[in-house]
Amino acid sequence: MANDYRPFLLILPEDDPFAGMANGFLEQCQPYVRARVEPFGKGKPGLRKRVLNLLNSLTRHPDRYLVVIFDGDGESDPMNFWLEVCEICPPSRVFFLWTRDEAENLRSELLAAGQLAKANSWERIGRLLADECRLGEWRLWLSSQLKGCSHLLDEAHSELKNLLFP
Repeated sequence: MANDYRPFLLILPEDDPFAGMANGFLEQCQPYVRARVEPFGKGKPGLRKRVLNLLNSLTRHPDRYLVVIFDGDGESDPMNFWLEVCEICPPSRVFFLWTRDEAENLRSELLAAGQLAKANSWERIGRLLADECRLGEWRLWLSSQLKGCSHLLDEAHSELKNLLFP
């Protein structure tokens, strides 16, 4: 009997705009990939315990992957929030993506550069980012808002591309 939850991708967006982008991204993926988008809200009570439980489940299930999407709040090293948490998880199955500032700044930058129409939703932005991943193009991904994590794209690209866009 096939396990309907393999492979499984859990996406933890920090807030609603990132959740919209994640949902749009997933619309472009292969239908056999099971996924769940679960906003975490930085600063929420119990966040550390919840994330640790999720990471522990990754160690028990080799076909599960985690993507965390958050804003850097203008910090020089936004990964500080996650360093302690990610010590126990398999690094090949956990991916971090962030914007330099708030998600709205990403949309504003892409609009100003003519890469988006004014009416584009967060879901549409996610679909455009997924299209670039599938094609191996990085125009939107190289915006100044996403540039801090753009070096991870090549590292994560083959693993995620094989999972999401075979």
